[in-house]
Amino acid sequence: MPFTTNAILNEVAEEWRLPGIALVEFSPTTCHTTCVGRKDISNDLPVTGSTIFPLASVTKTFTAELLASAVGRGVFSWDSPIRDLLPGFQLSDPRATDQMTLRDAACHRSGLPPHTWAWVFSDLDRRSFIRDRLPHLSSCAPFDEGYHYSNILYALLGLILEREGRQTWEEQLIEQVFQPLGMQNTHHLDERWSSLTPAVACPYAKGPVPLEPFVARRKHLIAPASELMGSMQDLSKWGQALLLLDPSRESWVSQNFIRETRAHSDLGPLSYGLGWRLEKFQGRQHVWHSGQCSGSTTLISLFPGEKRGLALATNQSGSIEALYRILYTHWDQFGRSDWAHAFPPPSTLE
Repeated sequence: MPFTTNAILNEVAEEWRLPGIALVEFSPTTCHTTCVGRKDISNDLPVTGSTIFPLASVTKTFTAELLASAVGRGVFSWDSPIRDLLPGFQLSDPRATDQMTLRDAACHRSGLPPHTWAWVFSDLDRRSFIRDRLPHLSSCAPFDEGYHYSNILYALLGLILEREGRQTWEEQLIEQVFQPLGMQNTHHLDERWSSLTPAVACPYAKGPVPLEPFVARRKHLIAPASELMGSMQDLSKWGQALLLLDPSRESWVSQNFIRETRAHSDLGPLSYGLGWRLEKFQGRQHVWHSGQCSGSTTLISLFPGEKRGLALATNQSGSIEALYRILYTHWDQFGRSDWAHAFPPPSTLE
């Protein structure tokens, strides 16, 4: 059994000065919630399992699974060229334009760098951005030569889902995922944020220092990569559904190598599947994804072979190392005590 929940949460919260942490451990039929700290420090409001956090890049797992479902129905295959699915598709790299497939995009093999400012400050919708702006964005590496993480690729995949499904990406998620799983506390991150404010964790920078809530406009172009928000209890419902799937499924097979060297000897090489990060933890299959944005850090962790998972979030920016410390301490089947050395708190916190 993994040791601690409250103890490690309180320890990490104190060392990193995290405002609050929500953790839900789950199996396909059970879940257990542990929370510490505050979702709103100034008003002394506690974090709970139903507190809503921006999910950031954990959103990619939803987009990837919509694609996997479409592949399973024979709508297209992972190796379908994007140019065949999206007429007019073009990248600055001619070879990528001609050869890139859904698989390449889902595991970040395009050669595109993040190009963050190109979409953060864009006033274009998803379709217009892919059509008019994407062809002019430069590559940082040759196509199909290594891992280069790109939110834009998932915007592209969301657009392909819209073309094939005749519904928006947002509508498909509601119909295929949120409603069937009873995920009533998961929403699209848009201008409706203000109506959800009482349930949303207040965002903080390291310190903790209060931040203004980030609000995306409705149907933001990058939404399929990073724009969902939800509670950890809802995220555990998503995880429970995924644990019912075959552990050897294609989405959880390595497609793109990330790195060999890790922070701890119990962590094997890290790679990317189809919307998921993959590793061996103490020799066990571990499938996970993290998400970070202004004022929030989130993580979902699955051990498919053991039918166990974890949903974890804090309302502070740039705190992924803190969540790693909690994650691996919690799942450590040997009860080792040296995860603090692998993921130490910052030496200074402003």
